[in-house]
Amino acid sequence: IIICSTSGAGLFYGMQTLLQLLTPSGTGYSVASVEIEDTPRFAYRGFMLDVSRHFFSKEFVKKQIDALAFYKINRLHLHLTDAAGWRIEIRKYPLLTDFAAWRTEPNWKKWWNGGREYVRFNEPGASGGYYTQKDICEILEYARQHYMTVIPEIEMPSHSEEVLAAYPQLSCSGEPYKNSDFCVGNEETFTFLENVLTEVMELFPSEYIHIGGDEAGKDEVEDEKGEDGAEFYLLPALFLPALCLQEGKNQDNGDDGQGAGELHSNGFVQGGAAQPPHTVPRGGGGSDRRGVVHGGTCKNAEPLARRCAKA
Repeated sequence: IIICSTSGAGLFYGMQTLLQLLTPSGTGYSVASVEIEDTPRFAYRGFMLDVSRHFFSKEFVKKQIDALAFYKINRLHLHLTDAAGWRIEIRKYPLLTDFAAWRTEPNWKKWWNGGREYVRFNEPGASGGYYTQKDICEILEYARQHYMTVIPEIEMPSHSEEVLAAYPQLSCSGEPYKNSDFCVGNEETFTFLENVLTEVMELFPSEYIHIGGDEAGKDEVEDEKGEDGAEFYLLPALFLPALCLQEGKNQDNGDDGQGAGELHSNGFVQGGAAQPPHTVPRGGGGSDRRGVVHGGTCKNAEPLARRCAKA
């Protein structure tokens, strides 16, 4: 049996093809005599795992990586944060994992249709969990060995009830269980997001991170003229490009058709109607938290081993 390729990934996927061809035969296996020449049709072959609504252990995630690699999937999108629970350790904000990662009901739908309350990790009946930064590094290394890139998703500005229950000062009301969106008029919001995303980007070597952006309300936001904040509100368009340029990342937004402002030239919008990701280049030069944002090229070349040594 001969497997040839111009890359390590090609050899790895050639081995997966061989495994798929194995047929049980007596006490062993047999392989048909064939010649296969294969190339991927799509460079991005992805799967999304929602560990916010349904938390899974790192061992389970590794099993999924095994299964996905067998079918030559090369991107694992980890939905790490949502109203249902925060799932990644952020050292600057311990309440995200001491409180926002735990809820009163293990079944997400029952919890969502009930009181939607969070509890501390050590309270009776607390259900949930999170990945330590060491866990994340272990998952990332396992994915790397399977030629898979893990793309983290950190939801903003909406779908953030769990954050605002733990840190209500980041909401426009200043009270827990009142809002689902970060308050864009609060400078502390941007400080929080910058700190969180900096820790996330120090861990993940992926070129892109996903920052949600869908179903953001605009009722509490007005521009200087007192008009609807539709063109002002979406945080990715206001803030992330500047951070992207500092840290060497590109942004990936979920799109629910509401739209807001212009998109960073290194970003792309992921459509909600089973569309493949598509890039949306806009403008160029400069960035401003309160206006249209543009930018140049982002690279992320720091080795995974160096990043995870910090954890």
